[in-house]
Amino acid sequence: MKSLSSMIEQVAAMAGTSDLTQWEALFLSSIIERTRAGRGYDTTRLSPRQAEVIERLYRKHFGDAER
Repeated sequence: MKSLSSMIEQVAAMAGTSDLTQWEALFLSSIIERTRAGRGYDTTRLSPRQAEVIERLYRKHFGDAER
């Protein structure tokens, strides 16, 4: 299973595209701002609900999180 940090990185690459809804783009922007740490993402700052939403967005746009 991909790490949450990897999922955020892949979904973040979609920022500014029409593939994300307005809500998804705003949510993702907030998550990136909150978790950005050096070269990666500090996912310890996410609530369990935020982590669930990231996983849902990843599955929606990239398929099964097991890949």
